[in-house]
Amino acid sequence: MTTAAPLVSRVVAPAERRALMSRVEMRFAASMGLANMIGAAVVFLFLGLLLPRSQRENAVNVGALLSYMFLSMVVGCAWSTRRQARRR
Repeated sequence: MTTAAPLVSRVVAPAERRALMSRVEMRFAASMGLANMIGAAVVFLFLGLLLPRSQRENAVNVGALLSYMFLSMVVGCAWSTRRQARRR
C-alpha cells in the first residue's frame, strides 16, 4: 500500500486536496531550505580544508556565508511563494 492509495481509491474533495497540497508544500519548502543550508556548510568546510592557510580568513568567510545564506533564503522563499501562488 502506498501513501497515494487513499487518494486513488476515492474522489477527493477540493478542501481535502487543498489541505494536502498545503502540507506537502510546507514539508517540501522546509526540506529544500535545510538541504541548501547543509550544502552550503559542506562547501564552506571543504573550501576551508582546501584553501592555503594564507587565503583562509575565517571571520570574513563566516560573515560572507551567513549573509549570503540569509539573503538567498529570503529571496528564494519569496520567489517560490510568488511562483506557487500563480499556479493556484
